[in-house]
Amino acid sequence: MIILFVILWITAAIFIINNPKNNATRWFIAIAFFSGFGGLGVVLENYAATLSDLTSKFNIRIIAEFMYTISHQLAPYAILMYGIVYSGLFNKYKHFLKYSPYIFFIPVAIMYYMYPIVPKYKPSFIILSLWVVPYVLFSNILLIYSVVKENNQRVKEQRLFATMIVAPATIFDLVVNYIAKIFDINNLWQYNSITVSIAFVLFLYASLRCGVMGVKLRFERYHLDNSIKAITSGTAMLNHTIKNEILKIGICTNNIKVSVNSPVQDIEDINQNINYILESTSFMTEMVKHIQAHTQEIVIVEEFCNIKEIILKSLNMVDLLIREKRIVVYNLCTYDIFLKCDKVHMQEVLHNIFKNAVEAMNSGGELKIKLVEDKSCISITINDTGCGISKENLPHVFSPFFSTKKSNTNFGLGLSYGFNVMQQHGGNLEINSEKNIGTTVSIVFPRVKAVSMSESAYKGSCVNG
Repeated sequence: MIILFVILWITAAIFIINNPKNNATRWFIAIAFFSGFGGLGVVLENYAATLSDLTSKFNIRIIAEFMYTISHQLAPYAILMYGIVYSGLFNKYKHFLKYSPYIFFIPVAIMYYMYPIVPKYKPSFIILSLWVVPYVLFSNILLIYSVVKENNQRVKEQRLFATMIVAPATIFDLVVNYIAKIFDINNLWQYNSITVSIAFVLFLYASLRCGVMGVKLRFERYHLDNSIKAITSGTAMLNHTIKNEILKIGICTNNIKVSVNSPVQDIEDINQNINYILESTSFMTEMVKHIQAHTQEIVIVEEFCNIKEIILKSLNMVDLLIREKRIVVYNLCTYDIFLKCDKVHMQEVLHNIFKNAVEAMNSGGELKIKLVEDKSCISITINDTGCGISKENLPHVFSPFFSTKKSNTNFGLGLSYGFNVMQQHGGNLEINSEKNIGTTVSIVFPRVKAVSMSESAYKGSCVNG
């Protein structure tokens, strides 16, 4: 039984680390945590049997009995609440969501009153099943229905995996730990570790594939050769830029020296060379500031922000470039939506994405911006008709200093910075691209970040740059 509570508590720890603020996640953590007490109780009871000291044996068995009550009574309660919250089917009923945790806890409190721990926890599994069976079955029905009802394909896949993880394990537990014991079949619970192990493997697979219940795991392939390649590329680019600017300064300084030492000083030429020197030093100063701003530790200060306004301000920052290249912008974000985020960082992230998109397109290209909402997240998607990113380069776009642009002013830090900003917000930055077709960037916020909404007619506004 050690494997049972270890797997369950490791799962709970993963969710606590990755997505602790989400209400549905908290109930799932409660399921894993409460269920794990059952396995730990068995371990303690087996340990107590090896003791010769009667007092120690009695005390440890009391602790084990208490852990059994948590597993038998609190876990089904958490399963029901998880189904209610995660399904999203009761989101309209705010009062129900507010008071349901207290209402559905009543049978748990009654069971603790009816069946005390001392001297031994001996509940009637018939009475226990009267409320546990409906709780577990109703929760699983809600999960299955939420999968069927979901229209967003990405969210549907996540819900399907969540249901596949929770439903089989909880139904099996219901049969072996409650219904079977009504008929004095007491040994089937030992197979719980198998179903929990299968559910854990499925959870890991789903977390790597598409994300599940707000958790998306990634195996970072930052091997030594890739890291060296990225750093070498960035260093070479910086070296080339600095060397060019220093060469300019050297030439201008020499020109000034010649002019100063000549019988007839050309003041205009001296001033022009001084201006060139000032431009080079200014450029290198801005370059250092840019690199520092995008590589230092990111600290976010969250406040309630209107995303529509941030998008418009970020678009204005690249307006000259849009007009110069005659880019057609379709801004489909025409209603107010307020998210809890860092306004400054989000504006910079959007500015970088818009700038990348416009630079990747030829004259007359199209830039489309829209908001995509579902029960679990809110996404800002930016689609361009530019040159796209090759399959070979796509896995490296979030690496610092990685850039496909051959320019002294592009250091390959924008997407790396954006990814880190979104991670700090508990969200994600996703990129899909096809060579010579275009790129779609999605800025994904967890739904919990949404504060309020004032929706008007959802009509796209077309702006010709």
